[in-house]
Amino acid sequence: MAQLTATYNEYRARSIMTNHSALMVLPGNRDPLTMDLVGRILAEEDGIRMRRRSVRRLRPGTALCVYEHLPVQEITLRSSSHDPSLRALSPPEDADGLIVERR
Repeated sequence: MAQLTATYNEYRARSIMTNHSALMVLPGNRDPLTMDLVGRILAEEDGIRMRRRSVRRLRPGTALCVYEHLPVQEITLRSSSHDPSLRALSPPEDADGLIVERR
């Protein structure tokens, strides 16, 4: 949230953060504005009792996913640089790391 506020101003940053169907909270987040928003969202969720500390301590490779009307879930992330099935979906690169156009 702090990065959005610095770039767009507080009003636009809040609009960007709250006008999406999905919110992904990644581990290690320490931004107070983001944590306040996440805290308010989680407070609305039945049975969710996460404090700032517990959200910051999400395990590496996981994220907290808030999506529309569905319950909040801790999900496992996949890295395109480590997952061969995802890497196979990306276009090939040449020796310099530039994308090679397929014909």
